[in-house]
Amino acid sequence: MSIKLLLIAAFLNGLLWSILIPIWQYPDEQAHFSQVQNIAELGSVPSGLNTSQEIHLSELVMGTSRTGDGNNKFTYNSTFNIKYSNERNGYYERALGDLPVNMRTNLVKRESTQNPPLYYNLGAIMYKSVYKSDILTRVFAVRLLSVSFFVATVWVAFLFAKVILPKNEFFRIGLPTTVAFQPMFVFSSTGVLPDALTNLLFSIVILLAVLIYKKGLSVTIFIFCAIVVFLGYKTRQQFPISLAFIVSALILRAYNNLGSIRRLQRVLILIATLIVLLTLGLFIGAPETGSLINHLGTDKPLSNYILHSLTTSYSQTWPWYIGVYRWLSLSLPPVTYQIINRVVLLAVLGLILLVFRSLIFRKNANMLKNIILLLTISATYFLTITIWDVMHRLQFGYPFGIQGRYFFPTILSNIALFIIGIHFLLKVTINKYEKHLLIILTILVIIFNNFSLFYITSSYYEINSLSTFLSQASQYKADVIKGNAILTIMILAVLSQIMYAVQVCKLNFTDSHESA
Repeated sequence: MSIKLLLIAAFLNGLLWSILIPIWQYPDEQAHFSQVQNIAELGSVPSGLNTSQEIHLSELVMGTSRTGDGNNKFTYNSTFNIKYSNERNGYYERALGDLPVNMRTNLVKRESTQNPPLYYNLGAIMYKSVYKSDILTRVFAVRLLSVSFFVATVWVAFLFAKVILPKNEFFRIGLPTTVAFQPMFVFSSTGVLPDALTNLLFSIVILLAVLIYKKGLSVTIFIFCAIVVFLGYKTRQQFPISLAFIVSALILRAYNNLGSIRRLQRVLILIATLIVLLTLGLFIGAPETGSLINHLGTDKPLSNYILHSLTTSYSQTWPWYIGVYRWLSLSLPPVTYQIINRVVLLAVLGLILLVFRSLIFRKNANMLKNIILLLTISATYFLTITIWDVMHRLQFGYPFGIQGRYFFPTILSNIALFIIGIHFLLKVTINKYEKHLLIILTILVIIFNNFSLFYITSSYYEINSLSTFLSQASQYKADVIKGNAILTIMILAVLSQIMYAVQVCKLNFTDSHESA
């Protein structure tokens, strides 16, 4: 497989998403861009008013200015759209471009994020590279930074697949392909928000954890771990969770030479204990922790809150993981979620069968260890976020509101488990057609990406006429991505995907059953 072709296709795909999604339509994009602007213009984020008049006026134009309840005109309103002109410039686009520079530092409201600075410092560099341009161009410049982090994550996914299952050709294809074309992951990785860098750094830690598990903790890997964890802490507050991945890999490494499946059962107990201890330990000193401890002696069982969080994760967070857009106003057709849910259940069934086969017949010990490590990574992160949400509910009386994209930091382990489960299930059921079904599944991921982008795009612009579509899609965009430039990138993106799909179809991995 040509990783270069996949990276090109991933870049064009991410670029197309960043072009077709209108300004301020990524999650809290205006608030994240405000922090970028504050750092570029002022050097820091003010403690009081911290959002510029320039951003405020652009929000009014784009319909994303928040009301008193925190919503805007798009929130829960899938039919709303701004009014488009009949040209390639929006009605107020020139006015936004002519705003004086002092409006960038004239602070009028409090909306800017105040997150750890790394992503925003890097974004400020992109901002300053087009400093004399209008706000639309500066936003697109920072979006390009996110796209670059997204492509780097696809590269890390490829390296991860090579390390954890080096002999499984389909695994090396399916995992980076799914990362490159999972629609909601692409969406959350191509706007002005730190998710792209967060996901990249978490993915690197997961890769390092696998290397520790496979080869041990060398000085070089230790230095890399220290650097990445430090950079991650400067990107997102929850990054210390990644330390649990490294510790888990070290513990599993200690048992790496055990030949008895029975002794591996003890490892499962140790890992479960580790998850609980680390999950709780990460919150020592957090303001919500006191509420959790004090609540243990009350009448209302803590299990009620945990059950509520788990129920919400299934009914709300999981659909968000697949894809919810336009300020929570647009979800994909219900049949989409129904199909994906059933495929995921098949993958879970395959994992269960593989684990039982390994424990009962004492086969695939190495694969079982891989599964334990991947499950530990995914479970640690999930439990940490869930318990933190419970503590937030106890402290403030309402949940924080966990979104599906919050779980993308462990997308490598999540997808790896999915592919291992599907691969094994196909082998033990319809082995004769395994190759064809795996190829179809890989291509369907790309098709799902394109369908999702088309579905979202059609909610913003008229798609019945090419000229009308190009006119509307060009409005309130940087000059370099107007008109025929959009069409050119669309064509290149589709061509790169077709070339990649043809290459996948030519591969022969029928004899590669390392996951079985």
